[in-house]
Amino acid sequence: MKRESFITEFLAKSSYQLLVLFSFCIPLNKKIIPFIIGTSLLFWLLHLDLKKETRNLMNNKYLLLFISLFLLYCFGIIYSTNLQYGIGDLILKLPLLIFPLIISKFNHLPFDKLKTFFYAYIFGCLIACIICIIHAAYDYSINNSLLAFFYGHLSIFHHPGYFAMYLNFASFILLFFTVFKSNLLNNNLKYISLSLVVFFNIFVIFLSSKTGIGVAVLILLCTVLYHFLIHKNLLRSSLILLSIGTLFYLFQYIISNPINHRFSETKEVIEHKAVAIDTKSTESTEARILVWEASIDILKSNFLFGVGTGDVKDVLLEKYKEKGMTGALEEKLNAHNQFLQTFIALGLPGLLLLMASFVVPFVLAFKSRNFIYMAFLLIVFLNFLTESMLETVSGVFFYAFFNSLLMISINQKELSIYSNDK
Repeated sequence: MKRESFITEFLAKSSYQLLVLFSFCIPLNKKIIPFIIGTSLLFWLLHLDLKKETRNLMNNKYLLLFISLFLLYCFGIIYSTNLQYGIGDLILKLPLLIFPLIISKFNHLPFDKLKTFFYAYIFGCLIACIICIIHAAYDYSINNSLLAFFYGHLSIFHHPGYFAMYLNFASFILLFFTVFKSNLLNNNLKYISLSLVVFFNIFVIFLSSKTGIGVAVLILLCTVLYHFLIHKNLLRSSLILLSIGTLFYLFQYIISNPINHRFSETKEVIEHKAVAIDTKSTESTEARILVWEASIDILKSNFLFGVGTGDVKDVLLEKYKEKGMTGALEEKLNAHNQFLQTFIALGLPGLLLLMASFVVPFVLAFKSRNFIYMAFLLIVFLNFLTESMLETVSGVFFYAFFNSLLMISINQKELSIYSNDK
């Protein structure tokens, strides 16, 4: 009996430690992540207690909402013709099923353990940034080009848009504990946290992700607004806001010429939208507008049930070919909008379920004043508008893991902000 108890405790601790390791590795090497999850799943299966697991899952019944999306993708295989792509897509989206099952085992996670996940993730972001800078410096020493410090040249682990999203979430966690719940940290930790926030935001600027920079600005503005509402200090809040504006101005317009170029391209596309966009273009803004238009064309005749999990890629490529979108066709672009991507694959039920996966948790987080979960959902939602995040390892693992972790911690009092919190 003692031996069984020891084994159960060992497997439980190992599962927790593996998930902490996973949170550290998210910003780093994505190739090792599936092995960590596979091992975690194995440990979960080895001490599986169906009755207990069912009870835990029902105690966190909103996790079923996320599992349902995966099951709907499974259903979408039935009316797909490209089964090979469909099965590969289901394997990619397995985290939507695995993480709710594994994380529900923890039921109500103690705050100290939850903090460990956050710290591991933030430390992983920091290490990833440092490695990227070292790589960029080495690249610059060889090629003597400042482009080494920008966009895809700088971000060696993930697409710049995804890495910017990771850093934005890490920044908000740090701001939460220094501004929203300042009583949880001593002054030294506050200074370190704020320094990391500045560092991460500068790094986001150099990543040149338009969505990432926009989200970073939004996070900082909301934090300053909260600071003003709580402390009623207009002068200090204004100085903070002025400092933020000056920081972004300096790095965007004086130091970061490639960033200026990317934003000027976007401005030009928007201003000349009335003029026909080049269908051969692979420039990010132009390409997105083209694929969004193509996606909407597909939906006109596949509104109710979509084209199926396995056929979404083929149908998009066929539409690109039909519309002469050679740039999108050569790059084999997805819909660059997760809501459109899911809508095309699964139709109206898929879109509604995906929307519910944001609306329901956000309402629950708002009721419990869980600002970290609210910020996470908002950050992911904004990135879903410009990226098909669930079609990539970088996106689906990040979303599935933190969505499940924050859902089981939604009523954690240390994550809640009430009017009497100072």
